[in-house]
Amino acid sequence: MLEKLNPFHRSKKEKIMKFLKTPIGVIVLLLVLVFSASASINYINSEDKQFEEKKEEKITQVKTNIIDNNNNNASFIETVGVIKAESTIDITATTRGTVKGIFFQVGDEVNINTPLVSLYDNTTLTTLNNAQTNYANMKNNLNATTRLSEESINQAENGVKAAQESVKSAEIALETAKNNLENSKTLRKKNNLDTKNSAIVSYNGFLNTIFSALDDVKSLISTDSTYYPTNIEKVLGAKKPETLQKVKTSYSSVSNSYNKLNQKIITIDNITQEMEKITTTLAQTQTMVNNMLSALDNTVTDLNFTDAMLSAQKTNFITLRSAIVNAQSSAESILRNLENLDLVTKQEIDSLESAVLSAQNQLDLAKTNYNNALVSLENAKKGKEQQIISSQTSLDSARGQLNLAQAQTADLSIKAPINGQITNKSIELGTEVNPGQVIAQIQQAKNVKIEISLPSEDIYRIGKDKPIKIGDQYEGMISSIAPAADPITRKVKIEIVYNNENNDLIPGTYIDIKIPVKQLEKTNAESVYVPLRALTITQSEKYVFVAEDGIAKKVNIKTGTTEGAMIEIIEGLKPGDQLITEGAKTLEDGETIDIIK
Repeated sequence: MLEKLNPFHRSKKEKIMKFLKTPIGVIVLLLVLVFSASASINYINSEDKQFEEKKEEKITQVKTNIIDNNNNNASFIETVGVIKAESTIDITATTRGTVKGIFFQVGDEVNINTPLVSLYDNTTLTTLNNAQTNYANMKNNLNATTRLSEESINQAENGVKAAQESVKSAEIALETAKNNLENSKTLRKKNNLDTKNSAIVSYNGFLNTIFSALDDVKSLISTDSTYYPTNIEKVLGAKKPETLQKVKTSYSSVSNSYNKLNQKIITIDNITQEMEKITTTLAQTQTMVNNMLSALDNTVTDLNFTDAMLSAQKTNFITLRSAIVNAQSSAESILRNLENLDLVTKQEIDSLESAVLSAQNQLDLAKTNYNNALVSLENAKKGKEQQIISSQTSLDSARGQLNLAQAQTADLSIKAPINGQITNKSIELGTEVNPGQVIAQIQQAKNVKIEISLPSEDIYRIGKDKPIKIGDQYEGMISSIAPAADPITRKVKIEIVYNNENNDLIPGTYIDIKIPVKQLEKTNAESVYVPLRALTITQSEKYVFVAEDGIAKKVNIKTGTTEGAMIEIIEGLKPGDQLITEGAKTLEDGETIDIIK
């Protein structure tokens, strides 16, 4: 190659080769190689990055609707529905046989259990006759076996039942006696406690009565002017001074007794002893009041203690004496009750414990009689048990064979399983049929249902209480609306029921449907209604996405009223916009989209 170069070029090439052989030339050559490799790597990375960016570019699939002028002028939703009978059933044979009778024609109306076809099978009929004869023989054999020993077993069983009832009665009587004993103990304990607690309350009342009597007496015999005007001691009992002295003596005695009683802590343990003491004190109090009345009877009146005052005091002490007498009588009665508590309790418990012992003895005797009755019954059964078991087994086997033969024979008569109309016949006279073979078809078409599917936003506009137009001349009503939309079609299934007594509609065909709809009220003439699911609401804005040339465009909107699954858009949209109704929740403004049907 060098030979072909001109002298100038060859000289230059030689100089370069010599330079590259020097240390500096080697370094330069290495730098050139490193630079070239780095440039290549950068170029490759740039290409890879562009490829990855193209690869990661997201294309979201969405569904859209073209916004019209709200679809608000339509009074009906028009669609097509499929007519279905209430039910359709294949009538099949359940046994083998030859068709010897057909009792229907296609189009006949039949009722449930109406005979439709009769079959003949000689083997089945012979089997039934043999099974009936065998069953009758086995039944007679069992009757003859049981008749001889029935009476003795019945008598033994009656003896067992009577003994068993006696045991039950004795058990109930024992349980009742025990319950009475326990309940009486509990009740008696509670009553005793209540009696003592009540006595404690009465005791305190009696103390108050004694205190009131002391206070009333003190008000007359005390020299303290705070109780009564001074100088009353000059006239009190003046006619018979010893009566006043009796008052003072009895007052001192009652006051001492009261102070002792008042200082005592009364409990259910000491109430009986203390009630006896307070009864004695009440008697002393009555004596004190009687002395006071005697002193008042011997009192003269003056300006400080007038006749009216004297009369009032007598009345007061007469009333007080009556209260004390009543209190003393009550205290004595309470004391007697307290003293008799233990005796009454013991007598009652002893009586109930005796009743429990007697009931236990009666139960033991009843159990002995019951065990004896069981032995008698067992002895009565031993004589015939094996024969009965053998005869019963034979009879059960014969009954099973008879039931099977009867079921097989009943299968020779094929009946209508429901009310309805015969729509197909699959056999003729003389046809040999096998189990499971279809012989006819029956359907119930007195009531039919028409199935349709609508977008979810239309469901809220349906006039459910208004008649549905079926075809040109019939009307029905909505019977059911599916609670959820189909996950694939996003439509909601609706069923319309129609009374087809006159056979106006033919099941399996299609028919036009018109459903009344509610009119959507608009805030202004320019507003439109869109599905609520297309709207996105944040704290700062409300927006939807529209499709323009394969790109999602974010549009801020202003909303109005909401009607079911539809919402009014007052500003931001106009008729003709291609609104993204599904897939908008994850979109970003300017994102590439793929519109699917």
